[in-house]
Amino acid sequence: LTTEALQAVVAELVGPHLKSVPSSSHTMVGSLMSVFFTDKKVVDYDTALSSDTEKYAEYFRYMLESGINLAPSQFEAMFVSATHTQKDLEATAKVIENFK
Repeated sequence: LTTEALQAVVAELVGPHLKSVPSSSHTMVGSLMSVFFTDKKVVDYDTALSSDTEKYAEYFRYMLESGINLAPSQFEAMFVSATHTQKDLEATAKVIENFK
């Protein structure tokens, strides 16, 4: 996959986040993505610190219990690769959408 194609795949996962957790912020570069539980746009260390780390911990446990492995800290990046199938993405999006 091209970088552009991987970016499109990452964007597919951001949509469900915004739907289920409107007060979240996302950073994306290529196939990397980070999710921050804050209503601020995260652009630097200071805005990243405004994140609700307890909410991320809850999200992390929920995703792990649902069979999806994420970075254990919201200050780390998640990676999407060409090995993730459309079925994987749809299943992940559905799990994300059910997070409250």
